[in-house]
Amino acid sequence: MVIICFSDANCAISNAMSSCPVGMFLEIKILKTACLRLLDIDYTLFDHRSTAENPIELIRPYLHEFLIDAYSEYDIMIWSETGMKCVELKMGQLGILDNVNYKITALLDHLAMITVQSENQSYGKKTFDCKPLGVIWNQFPEYYKETNTIMFDDLRRYFVMNPKNGLVIKPYKRTHSNRSTDQELVKLTQYLLTIAELEDFSNLDHSAWKSLAEENAKRRRGRQFKAVHTVEV
Repeated sequence: MVIICFSDANCAISNAMSSCPVGMFLEIKILKTACLRLLDIDYTLFDHRSTAENPIELIRPYLHEFLIDAYSEYDIMIWSETGMKCVELKMGQLGILDNVNYKITALLDHLAMITVQSENQSYGKKTFDCKPLGVIWNQFPEYYKETNTIMFDDLRRYFVMNPKNGLVIKPYKRTHSNRSTDQELVKLTQYLLTIAELEDFSNLDHSAWKSLAEENAKRRRGRQFKAVHTVEV
């Protein structure tokens, strides 16, 4: 992978597209007219560092509920920095690829990533790999674009080329200690369903997503409370 500067981004994206075979797509056709949601795997969907007899034990709480609820409004793609064989293995073990309640539009691996240089020290590294959304937007320009795409990852540097479309999720680690308390995907579901009707995601401040999700949840509880008391009266 060639180290590039941001000025060479378009060329790098073209190279990433040519390096990543179309065969990576599980469904060449778009499953439905919807927004696009991209998910990382490690520390986002499951805890890949902890040990367990069955990989299912390492899955993030409410993962399948999260995918089912959001699938009503979003197409789903999985993008990992690992190889495709590893991606397919993990998705199969977690019961994601063959779930009857939702479908995965595509799997992307490290071949779709590019290496960039940045002087911004907040990314932790000067040279690092990232996930340019242009790879997908150029493949499906009639469906996906900056205004209807959101990407989740526990590392902010992965969406350095498309910061307005990235949402940093709390990493899911030490599953045996945190399984009973992790509510990240419940809150993310609330946020995704809240913004799904918007025409433009790129104007949102995703760093404030938890506040918006909590505010929306309170409004729903208020409406439910009002409805119950109206019926009683």
